Amino acid sequence: MSVLCILTLAVLGLAAGPQVRAASASAGTAPAVPAATAQAVPPGTYLYVGNSGDNTLSVVNTANPTAAVPGSPISVGAPEAVAVTPDGTKAYVVGNNGGISVVDTASDTLTSSLLSGPGHLGIAMAVDGRHAYITNSRADTVSVLDTSTDTITGTIPVGHNPYGVAAAPDGRHLYVTDNVSNSVSVIDTETNAVTDTIAVGVAPIGVAVTPDGSKVYVPDATSGTVSVIATAGAKKNEVVATVPVGTQPFGVAITPDGSHAYVENFGGNTVSVIATAGDTVSSTVTVQTHPYAAVASPDGSRVYVGNSNSDSVSAIDTATGAVSSFPVGVHPGGLAIGRVVTKAKTPYLDAVQAQLRQSSPGLEHTVWERTDGNALDPADPADPTSWILDVPGCFDKNPCKDRPGMTRFLGKIVANLSAAKHTIDISALGLPEFPGSLRFGIVPGIAFPDGDYYKSIVQGAHNALANQPAGGHLQVRFLMGAGYLPFSGDAPGYATKFVKDVTAGLSAGYAQRLWVNVAEMTTSAAVTIKIYTGPHTVVLPTISGATPSWNHSKLYVVDGHTALTGGINPFSQQYIDTPKPVTDMMIALKGPAASSAGKFLNRMWQWVCAQPKARSGDMQGVWIGANSGAGCLQHFPATDTATPGNEPVLSVASLGVGVQADDPASTFQLPAITDVQQANCLALTGSFKDLINNGKWATGTEARDFYTVNPDLVAQHALIEAAKSSIILSQQDVFGGCYGKLPFYRLPYMDLQLFDDLARKMAQGVKVRIVVSTPRQPDDYSVLDSLEQEEEGLRQRIMVVTGMDESQATQLMHRTLQLASLRTSEGSTWEGKQNGITCKQGSDSCTYALHTKLVMVDDKAFYIGSRNLYSAMEQDHGYIIEDAAAAQQLHQKFLDPEWKFSKDTAIVDWTTASGTWPRVDSVIQLWAPDADQPTVEVGATTQKGGAYTVEWGDGTSSDGESGQVASHLYSEGFGSYVITLHDKTTGDFSTQTVILTKQGCTFCTGNDPH
Repeated sequence: MSVLCILTLAVLGLAAGPQVRAASASAGTAPAVPAATAQAVPPGTYLYVGNSGDNTLSVVNTANPTAAVPGSPISVGAPEAVAVTPDGTKAYVVGNNGGISVVDTASDTLTSSLLSGPGHLGIAMAVDGRHAYITNSRADTVSVLDTSTDTITGTIPVGHNPYGVAAAPDGRHLYVTDNVSNSVSVIDTETNAVTDTIAVGVAPIGVAVTPDGSKVYVPDATSGTVSVIATAGAKKNEVVATVPVGTQPFGVAITPDGSHAYVENFGGNTVSVIATAGDTVSSTVTVQTHPYAAVASPDGSRVYVGNSNSDSVSAIDTATGAVSSFPVGVHPGGLAIGRVVTKAKTPYLDAVQAQLRQSSPGLEHTVWERTDGNALDPADPADPTSWILDVPGCFDKNPCKDRPGMTRFLGKIVANLSAAKHTIDISALGLPEFPGSLRFGIVPGIAFPDGDYYKSIVQGAHNALANQPAGGHLQVRFLMGAGYLPFSGDAPGYATKFVKDVTAGLSAGYAQRLWVNVAEMTTSAAVTIKIYTGPHTVVLPTISGATPSWNHSKLYVVDGHTALTGGINPFSQQYIDTPKPVTDMMIALKGPAASSAGKFLNRMWQWVCAQPKARSGDMQGVWIGANSGAGCLQHFPATDTATPGNEPVLSVASLGVGVQADDPASTFQLPAITDVQQANCLALTGSFKDLINNGKWATGTEARDFYTVNPDLVAQHALIEAAKSSIILSQQDVFGGCYGKLPFYRLPYMDLQLFDDLARKMAQGVKVRIVVSTPRQPDDYSVLDSLEQEEEGLRQRIMVVTGMDESQATQLMHRTLQLASLRTSEGSTWEGKQNGITCKQGSDSCTYALHTKLVMVDDKAFYIGSRNLYSAMEQDHGYIIEDAAAAQQLHQKFLDPEWKFSKDTAIVDWTTASGTWPRVDSVIQLWAPDADQPTVEVGATTQKGGAYTVEWGDGTSSDGESGQVASHLYSEGFGSYVITLHDKTTGDFSTQTVILTKQGCTFCTGNDPH
C-alpha cells in the first residue's frame, strides 16, 4: 500500500495503522534497466509478487514455492501492481513512482522501463493481451499501454484517485475504482471513454469481474463491505448486493469457475470467501498480517494472498480452506500469475505469422491468433494419436460397419460438452431444408445437426447443465451457414426443441438456466455477371446477395478451453446412416487456441446480432432463434485460462464476403499472376474468380481486400511456400472444375496462387502428393470428370511459372508429383446396404468421398480445418500446428493408410513414373558481387550411375558423371535459363529452371556469393 493511499484513507477516516508499504524510488523516475545474464526459466506456472519495501519482483514457482527461481528477485521501481500477458511472455510491474517495468518471463530479466503517469496503483491486462490499462492515482486518469510496442497510446480521464482496474472478458469494458469519489468508472475500450459512473461504498480499492462477465466485485475499504455490480439486464451497472466482510477489505480475487470471490481484509488479517451464487460469505480464512491483494491459480485450486506486513504469501486451498505460507520480499502487494512455456524453433509458424501480420494485422486476436501453451487432446488416454478424429476409421475394412472413428468422434463431443462450466459454442454448415442438396435432389437438406450428431450434442449439454452450481447458467450458441437463406430451417423451432431435449429429466427451473441462440446466416455482396458464349455476351442484372458467402466452419468450443475443428459436417445421412460414409477429419486440442477459435465465433456473432431479421426472399441476413430470456449472445468469454501444454498453434479463420470489406491496417499486395484466364474455362467475368485471382467485383471490391479479411487463405499459401522438401494435400478437391458439373453455387475455377506455388516448389525439387475425392460422381464431393483435368491444370501453370514447354513440364511432374483419388480399401467402391441404399447397384454410387482439408509440409507442420484449397468464399476456421511428432502421428493414423490404398489410382507417381532419371540433386549459384557472369554447379544422379550431358541454358553443353558436380560459367550473364540433363546410358532426360540474379538464384538449392 503506497504512502498516497495511506494518506487518502486517513482523510476518509479509515485508521490506516502503521505504514506498511513505502515506495523508495522518487516519483517521476524510471529505474534503469540493469545488465543481466539471462537464464532459462523452467516451464511451469509462476507467481509474480511486487515487493514495495525493497523495490523487487519475486518470482515463485507454484509447483515448489520455496525453491529458488533463476533471476528472482528482479529489481524494479516502487512496485504496486503486476499483470502478465495472456501468452505468459511478459510481466508488467507498475510503480508508485510512475514507472512501468517490463520483465521477460522466460529469463526473468528486466528488459525495459518507461514512465507513464504519476502514482500507478493498478494494472489490468486486456483479454487479448494487446493492451494494458494502468491507473494514475495522482492524475485521475487511466493510461493505455500498447503491449506490442510498450508505448502509451492513450489517456482516459476517470474519477478522483483511481486505484484498482479490471478488464471484462468481453474485451469491451473496464471497471476502475475511484477511491476518493466512492465510485466505479465504466470505460468502453473501443472509444476509450467513460460511459457510466456507479456509486459504491466508501473508499473502493480492488475490483474483479466474474469469468462470465455478469458481475463486478468491489471491496469498500472504509465501509467494510463488498459492492456487487450487475453488468447486464434490467439493473445493468447498478449495485445489486452489498456484502458485509471483514475490516478494511482491500483486494479481491475470483476463482476461474466464478463460484467464489476471495476478499482480503487488510485490517483483520483474514480473507472472506463469498459464494457468488447468493452473494453471501460462506467462510472466513485467517492468513498472516495485513493481506493486501490476491490472485487465483489458473486451475482454481489455490488462491494466493500477499501479506504486506509479514513479507509472505499465503496459499489457500480452495477445496479445503487449508492455508500454507512462504516468504517473499519486503511488503508484498500486487500479485499476478502466468505460465512460462518452452518454445521450440518454429520456422513454419514464424513464416506464416509474418505474412499474416502484413495481410491482416488488424484481425490479429480476433480472426487469427498465435498462442503457446496448448496441448493436443486425445479422445482415448490410452491412444496418443486419438486427438486425430478421422471418420469413419475404416481403412482396410469393406464394408464399413462398426465405424470406430465415428464412435470416437461422437464420444469426444459428449465428453467435451459435458465438461462445460459456462459456454458451448457450435458452428457448422447447414443445407437448405427443401428436398435438395449439393447435387439437386440426391439427399434431403439438413439445416442443423441431426441424427446421432444431435443426440451427442444434447447429451453433452444435458450433462453440463445438470452439473451447474446453484444459480449458475449454461450458454449455448449454434451458428449455421445457410447456402440459400430463403430455404433455411426453422431456427426458433430448433432452439425450442433443443431446450426441451436438454432439460428432459431435470427440474423445471433448469430451462431458465439454459440460454440458447440458434442462427442461420448468409453474407453477400452485389455482383454483375457476364457470360461469354462464343460470339454472344449475356449480361445479367446486378444482383444483391448473389455471391453467396456463409459459415462453413465446423467448431465445438467449450469454455474457450477445448476445441474440435476440421471438416466433418453434422449430416448423419452422409456420414452415419449410409453404407458409403464420407472420409473426413476433425482434431481435438485444449488451451488458449480454443479461446482463439471462440474469438472468431464472437466476431461472427457480432455480425449476426447486428443484422435485422431476414425477410422470406432475402439472400443475405439472419434467421435466429433464442429461448426465452437469452437475447442475442454476441460474446462468449474465454473463461478458462489454463495452458495445459507447450504446443504453439496458429488459429486462422476467414470472414468470407460481406462481414467486413477489408483490413485498413493491411500492407498486403497480391502477387503478380499471369494468364489469369486459365483459372476459368467458362470465362465468367465479374464472378467469384476475380476475388481469388486479381480481379474486382462490379461494386469495386478488390481481390486484395478480400485477402486481407480472409487470413486463413493467406496462411495456407504461406505454409505451402515455406515447404523445403515435401507437400502433402488431402482434400475434397484442389480444382473447382468447370467441365460440366456446375451447381448453382459451385465455383468453376482454380486458385492460381495455389497452383503457382505448387509449380514453383516442384521446380525446386519439392515432392508433392495430392489425394482428392473420386471424380465423376453424383455425390458432389468432386466436381471434375477425371484426375487428368487436375493434372492438366497443374501442367499449364508449371509452363507459365517456369517457362518450360509441355514436355519439360510433364517431365517435372513425373519427378515430383503424386496425384490420386481416395481409396480406403482394395475395392473401388464401398460394399453393404443401409437405409435403403445398396452398394453395387447401378442406381447407387458407392464410390469413396473425401472431405478432409489437410495440408502438411516437410512432415513438420500442418493445417487442419474447414478451408478448402479449391477457391471458396465462405467463413472458415482451422489450426496450423508445427510439431514433427504430431505430424508423424498424422502419417501413422491417416496419411500413410490413405496413400497405401489410394496410390493404385494415381495417374502420376514420382516413385514409379518414367522420366524420374536423371535426378537433379543440387543447383548452386556462385558469383562475385561485382561480376557480370555467374557460375552454376549442378549435382546429379543417373539411373545406372553413368555419365550425362548438361545442356546449359545459354546454348552450350558439357558432360558430367553421376554423383559428381558439373560446373559452368554462363556466357550471357544473369537471367532465366532451363538446364537439361540427358542420361547417356538410358536416353532419359530431365530439366531444371534457374533464375540467376545478383541478389541470388530462384529455384536453386543454394547460393554462394564470394
